[in-house]
Amino acid sequence: VTTYNDTGVTNGQRYYYRVSAVNGVGEGELSEEVSALPQGVPSAPQNLVARGGDGYVVLTWEAPADDGGSPIIGYKIYRGTSSGNETYLTMVGGNETTYNDTGVTNGQTYYYRVSAVNGVGEGELSEEVSATPQSAPPAPADTSTSGGMSILPLLAAIAVAIVVFVLIVLFSRWRKSHTPRGRGSLEGESWGMSIEE
Repeated sequence: VTTYNDTGVTNGQRYYYRVSAVNGVGEGELSEEVSALPQGVPSAPQNLVARGGDGYVVLTWEAPADDGGSPIIGYKIYRGTSSGNETYLTMVGGNETTYNDTGVTNGQTYYYRVSAVNGVGEGELSEEVSATPQSAPPAPADTSTSGGMSILPLLAAIAVAIVVFVLIVLFSRWRKSHTPRGRGSLEGESWGMSIEE
């Protein structure tokens, strides 16, 4: 036998080896040293979240807990319109942990999964998430006049004018009712004054 498969290793950890031959007399010299870095596919991305907006769905996730001993070079995104039926959509770079999906229709629910890719290959798919893009709510009613001026100050000015007018009328009536009646000149009457020595 001139081969050996060492399975008691951890991906990403470098191992160093030497080999010697043994005969009936004993063990010979050690070979030259060699090393190897076992690698595997990465585990699934973590904490995948989908959020729907007006005409888009935003995906966010975190890197896998185990990169398989090889740097992550990309993430594959899968999408479907029914649970468990996602198909490949696109791939983003290994430094990306977000994706904005604009090829969606408002009111339609979309399902997503993401996988990580390293130099060895594609890893496991993440947990499935879903989101439904929705139209933005309508704008509030316009409270301005056609000329672009706000109608609120105009209404306030009218209200103030009405209050002032009412106060003037009330004050006028109050003044008339409280004016003392002296000996004044009235129509059809005359005043007289005499001084006696």
